[in-house]
Amino acid sequence: MNKWSFLLVALLLTSFLSFGQKRVVVSQPVNELVNVQLPSGTFTFEMPKDITSVQVEESAAYYTMYFSIQYNRETGVVQAKMEANDAKSRHILMRFFVTLGLFDIDVNGTIMPLEDYYQMYLD
Repeated sequence: MNKWSFLLVALLLTSFLSFGQKRVVVSQPVNELVNVQLPSGTFTFEMPKDITSVQVEESAAYYTMYFSIQYNRETGVVQAKMEANDAKSRHILMRFFVTLGLFDIDVNGTIMPLEDYYQMYLD
């Protein structure tokens, strides 16, 4: 019985830790994000390797009023082009990531919640 309890706890801990490691990545320097991507309304992100093109397309289909998505399956890069480059639409872009189970973002090695990223760079 004790072995089974240990196995169950180990399995749950492993699942919890692996879930927490899925995040969106911003690979561009922050100055490019602020000076180029924000004014143009076109943003580039790297998705985790386990996110499929079907998942991206299905999630993006709900938000076509706010942005369009181009997804490169080979590189995992998503390019989002805002329909209206305003704060509300950029905030809805964060909701797109949440629908994919992504709650954190890596900005040049700094990991933060999506909401913090939005407030610091997109609001």
